[in-house]
Amino acid sequence: MCNECIDSTLKKLRDGARNVANLARADRLGVTGRRILWNVLIPITQELEQNTTARKLILRKSGICKVGANLISRALQMNVTLLELSLEGNNIGDAGASALAIGIGKNVTLRKLSVEKNKIGDTGAIALGRALAENRAMRFVSFQKNLVSDYGAIRLVKSLETNQLAGLDLTYNNVADRGAAALGRALKRNESLLFLGLYTNNIGDEGAEGLARGLEVNSSLKRLHLTQNVVGSEGAKALATMLEKNSTLEILDLYRNRIGDEGARAISRALESNTTASIACNTLVEINLKFNKLGPRCAEPLAEALAKTDKFESLDLEQNNFGDQGVTTLAQSICRNDSLIFLNLDHNYIGDTGIAALAQALRKNDSLHELLLMGNNFGDEGEHALLAAVRVNESLIKIKPVLDDIRTAMEPNCKIVNLKRDIAYMLDTLPEVVASVVPLLASFLFSQDLLLAA
Repeated sequence: MCNECIDSTLKKLRDGARNVANLARADRLGVTGRRILWNVLIPITQELEQNTTARKLILRKSGICKVGANLISRALQMNVTLLELSLEGNNIGDAGASALAIGIGKNVTLRKLSVEKNKIGDTGAIALGRALAENRAMRFVSFQKNLVSDYGAIRLVKSLETNQLAGLDLTYNNVADRGAAALGRALKRNESLLFLGLYTNNIGDEGAEGLARGLEVNSSLKRLHLTQNVVGSEGAKALATMLEKNSTLEILDLYRNRIGDEGARAISRALESNTTASIACNTLVEINLKFNKLGPRCAEPLAEALAKTDKFESLDLEQNNFGDQGVTTLAQSICRNDSLIFLNLDHNYIGDTGIAALAQALRKNDSLHELLLMGNNFGDEGEHALLAAVRVNESLIKIKPVLDDIRTAMEPNCKIVNLKRDIAYMLDTLPEVVASVVPLLASFLFSQDLLLAA
């Protein structure tokens, strides 16, 4: 940034910090993408100590280091209205995180904290963990893209045993098996966490087994993201055992791991047995198995699970190797499934034979909205089969690759699906209004020949 721009920015910040009337009216204070000096931050944090209207403090990519973190910490100890603090992309490090932890431990209102990309290691994570154990207001914390290893994670997650966090994001750190096992132990006692993000760490089978043991007991977590770790077939088997007992998990993300056919078969059997149990407790609606070296051998148990579940909505199988044989097997279950909305089969070596089987299934399926088939090997024969199926199907609104004739054939479906969504939204959010307009709406739908179709 040029000196003139810096001078202009500093002037605005100083003027804004001195203008108490303006700050008192603001519910969001912040600077993004511009470096600010600690002596400029002083008046802002001093105002924050007294401010009674600000709900968010956003200081992303602003060059804040440990001195700035200390100023913010002092303000947090005094402020009684702030709900969100975002310090993404700064350089507070362990020293700054430790200083910030003092303010967070004493603050009674802050609900969301983001310290993404701040070079925070284990020392800072431990300090923040102690603060979170004291803080009863905090609901979501993001530690994305820092330097937290097992040592820091083990101590950080102990706070989950006492606090009320609903979301914890440790994406892009150095958490491995010991840290994941500690998370599993904490989950046994935790009753508030809904989201756990562990994308791009180094968690293998042992860590997955530890998480699974915790989730067998846990009754709150809804979303578990393990994208780009090193979970293999044994870890997948442990997660499968967990799915037979867990009654709250809705999303399981295993994108780019190493579970293979054996792991996928175990998960499929768990879904099937859970669904057919005398007391069906499975709540899973979405599973991501992209890039897991899956082939046709796991298609049959997966198809059996799909045929029997009535809750499953999203299945992502991109970049595997199902081929015509595996897709033909899956297609047989799609005929009988009435809950699946999204299916991703991009880059799966599918030729005309597999597409023909899918097309036949689409003629009978009335739930699927989106089907992705990019990067496969089918030609004109497969395209013609898809087009013929879409002309009969009444639910599909998106297919990729996009072909003009198929897009045209799906247009009536798009109108009907959007109409259903609008009606559902009105029923949920404006019931008293809907009650007064239902006769008019019904008359319009009859006139457009849409009521019977919808």
